Amino acid sequence: MKTYTDATIKVLNKSEVGYTLLNDEKCCGAPLYNLGYRSEALALAMVNLENLRRAGCKVLVSPCLECIKTFKIDYSLWGLQDTKSFEIFHISEFILKLMDKGSLKQNKALNMTFAYHDDCHMSRGLEICDEPRFLLNRIQGIKLVELEWTRDYAHSCGAGGGFQFTNPDVAKIAARKLLLEEAQSLGVEAIVTASASCKHYLLSAKTSDDKLEVLHIMEVVVQAL
Repeated sequence: MKTYTDATIKVLNKSEVGYTLLNDEKCCGAPLYNLGYRSEALALAMVNLENLRRAGCKVLVSPCLECIKTFKIDYSLWGLQDTKSFEIFHISEFILKLMDKGSLKQNKALNMTFAYHDDCHMSRGLEICDEPRFLLNRIQGIKLVELEWTRDYAHSCGAGGGFQFTNPDVAKIAARKLLLEEAQSLGVEAIVTASASCKHYLLSAKTSDDKLEVLHIMEVVVQAL
């Protein structure tokens, strides 16, 4: 699969669940808000909520953890209308539920060794640490190796809070020294994250010497179907 979005769509298509995509999907606004562009972020948020209302949304699912945290927690902190009219799940939570109900079945063993990176939004913001591990451990043949610092104490990939824009050089050093180098020292084939932002930033921090793959969790799941 070319991207984690392609992988997400393919996995949903293999399930028994019906879904739709917004025709004019916008950014959740969090990157702008974190950098101080509050009015621009709020404008995006209001468009998003209106589009979801018009679509009759009952369940919102995304492979992006920053989006999930923003919809689930931040919008109300920004003074916007309550989003309790629809349920909100990260894609890893949602896929795990589908597997529990038998709506999605694994058909292939992967026989790969991964290290899992806890995204800041997911672990510290949403307090979701077990579900991605449960999902990965459902896949036959996978060996999951833990990094030294995990869950609430996991290192940031360097991209959070707009730091990748304000201090890009320092952010990339953090990504390499705190995550990529440790993962490679463990002898794993890939570092897996449930975050779209973390995947993008860890890839950008890689050098030509790095043989380690960086994968979104959905790019792993799709290989097992």
